Amino acid sequence: MASEPDSYHRGPLLIIIGAGILYLVFSLFHLIRTFAGKLYLLRMLNVPADIITAGILLLTGYLLVAGGVKLWRGKKEGTAFAWVGSITGALLSSMSLLVLLSNAFSSLVLTSDDLEGWTPAEDLTPGLYLGILVVLILPVLGYWHLPPKDHVKEGGVL
Repeated sequence: MASEPDSYHRGPLLIIIGAGILYLVFSLFHLIRTFAGKLYLLRMLNVPADIITAGILLLTGYLLVAGGVKLWRGKKEGTAFAWVGSITGALLSSMSLLVLLSNAFSSLVLTSDDLEGWTPAEDLTPGLYLGILVVLILPVLGYWHLPPKDHVKEGGVL
């Protein structure tokens, strides 16, 4: 039977669940921008009208929330959901970073006419700045892979 996590475990789980909810909210923002057009708040957050990124954000958010809820209930298989969600978020963030770097290279080094007047703020999308949350989640997930304290001896794991 799964046991309830103590209060020490709940703080890191709130980070995982909160990150998942943020991914779901920004997925909704992408869908609204895709189908409803230009809204000031979404332009301010630099949310592009991109349904594929919305799907990836939706998947990442679902995996993080589902994993966090399973871990909250004491089920260790929730770790797999949270790991896959974190990896998906890291991949999306790294692709967004590559787009930013390639546009910077084209604009500043190659002086492309297509990117005249380009600034880095144009490529700061939710996929990129939500990737910061992955940096917070990965150490939390590493905690669940540690052996229990009663199974650790001075020389290593029993």
